[in-house]
Amino acid sequence: MKPLRGHYRWWVCAMLFIATLISYIDRQTMSVAAPVIAREFSLSNEQVARILSSFILAYAFGQLFAGRFLDWTGSRTGFAISIVFWSLANMLTAAVTRPWGFSLFRFLLGLGESGNFPGGAKVVSEWFPPKERALAGGIFTSGASVGAVIAAPLVATITHYWGWRAAFLFTGSLGFVWVIGWLLFYQTPQKHARLSPEERAWIETGASEQPRESALRWLDLFRYRQVWALTLARFLEEPLIWLAVFWLPKYMVEVRGLSYLAMGWTLTAPFIALDLGYVSGGWISSRLMRRGWPSQGSKLVVMALAAVLMLGAVAAALASQVWTAVLFISLATLGH
Repeated sequence: MKPLRGHYRWWVCAMLFIATLISYIDRQTMSVAAPVIAREFSLSNEQVARILSSFILAYAFGQLFAGRFLDWTGSRTGFAISIVFWSLANMLTAAVTRPWGFSLFRFLLGLGESGNFPGGAKVVSEWFPPKERALAGGIFTSGASVGAVIAAPLVATITHYWGWRAAFLFTGSLGFVWVIGWLLFYQTPQKHARLSPEERAWIETGASEQPRESALRWLDLFRYRQVWALTLARFLEEPLIWLAVFWLPKYMVEVRGLSYLAMGWTLTAPFIALDLGYVSGGWISSRLMRRGWPSQGSKLVVMALAAVLMLGAVAAALASQVWTAVLFISLATLGH
């Protein structure tokens, strides 16, 4: 009989999943509340765009430094600081009385959230042996798509009944609840008192097989054609999901004529499709390889099919019925 390994590492993975879920709820709060906020503050689409873009600006450049910050502070302290920072920024948005305040707190939100994925990757590398890291990473990152499903109906319902300020206060408070549990129960495996010797030994399995750190600088990566291919592909493909996350709520209310509350529940469909796409893309390529397809060919087939599905966004703009538009948008997010 194999020795008992224990399962504490999967509870750690569950906490990462919840943190990622909260981060996506927080980043979508402004987008879902945008129709109400724009009306109250007489904001044009251009002003709303600047507010939303302030998040992306901080999020993009913050990730360049978040990894070093987490290496310096350690995963326990660094993750706690990160989520407290972004949760406070989200809650303080409820106090805004001038349009510039939205841009300020969205920028701070993006800066704080830039630590989530580097922090999650660091924790996974500390808590899981190499053979389990892909699965653990997939579980914790799937919190993003689940959070996207939850955010629209949650924020729309709170805003409908209690106002947009209450929505920011509620969603911002979720991170503080999480960080209490994190500080109470999380330590690195070397320091954790609840970790059994068997599970600690399992976590350390294969550590000696890991390649030594290379002297390669990150700028040197751009000498590789694969990096340029991946960068270009993401550059062309990522705008679709940011368009969906940031603009679908306003589009459904102002262009498609849905009530605010109906919009919140309708937008669960595109993000459920996003979840299905995450799972089905890997499943189809693996299935093709088991049937004898070469690895490269099976992946290219899936990517080509996904690219065709993303054209659903074009058809959605031309659709006359709202549910037809939602169907085509869902095909596009499935492809993404």
